Amino acid sequence: MKLKPMRDCIFVRQDGVKEESEGGILLPDGLKKKPTTGIIVSMGPDVKDKDIKVGIRVLFGEFSGARELFNVNNMQNVQLLIMTEKDILAIQDEKEV
Repeated sequence: MKLKPMRDCIFVRQDGVKEESEGGILLPDGLKKKPTTGIIVSMGPDVKDKDIKVGIRVLFGEFSGARELFNVNNMQNVQLLIMTEKDILAIQDEKEV
């Protein structure tokens, strides 16, 4: 099944959760912070901002979007965030990668 975002919806593949602190201590589940960055994998036709496009890294709020599991490119249960254009707080400049 292929899903296509409608209107100004954007599908984002969230970056992974850090399993340990900067000092190397393993974090219990309750202390792991949800990642607030990810890569846009698909977007609807009504996204107005021309800087927002598939393949760029974006920053969003910790509680933005709806988390859903999908089958993507023959991979089972990939978690994607479904959000709207207004949920994106910033984009990473492509030249600074």
